[in-house]
Amino acid sequence: MIPSKGMTLVEVVVLFFICGLFVGVSVPAYTMWTDRKEDAHCKQNLMAIGFALNGYGADHEGAWPQLASERLSRSQQVPVLETVLLPYAASPAIFRCPGDDNEVYQRTGSSYRWDFYPEQLKQEGGIPDLSQAIFRIESRPILLHQAIVLDKEPFHKSSSHANGLYLSR
Repeated sequence: MIPSKGMTLVEVVVLFFICGLFVGVSVPAYTMWTDRKEDAHCKQNLMAIGFALNGYGADHEGAWPQLASERLSRSQQVPVLETVLLPYAASPAIFRCPGDDNEVYQRTGSSYRWDFYPEQLKQEGGIPDLSQAIFRIESRPILLHQAIVLDKEPFHKSSSHANGLYLSR
């Protein structure tokens, strides 16, 4: 018998099965990895917004900014997170969540909304000095902490919750 230089049909089928199995395992792992990467980048942006808030507080004798929750378009002239804190931010990019595929950032100027209502803290024992405030970054709401900044939408595919910057008490 003369040895053949090609592959048999069985060998080709086995090769395709192994390749299909590899793709079937690697695609979900890659998707999970990219979701976690976006989530971590979002939390890093929220931490940078917390630093910008501390800088604002240092320049304004510990006072918190009086901001609207969000604006509907970039042309709307209201004091919002991205306009008031921009001088204290390392880059305007910190106001864009990497999971924002819905173009919320393009339309409004930020993927995040201001969610701080000091009236609630006044009733619970006072508002801390902003320049000394300690923040936490969380994916799920925490009842013991006051939300400060939240994703405008649940941009992260790996969870149904929005990331947020919370005031630790």
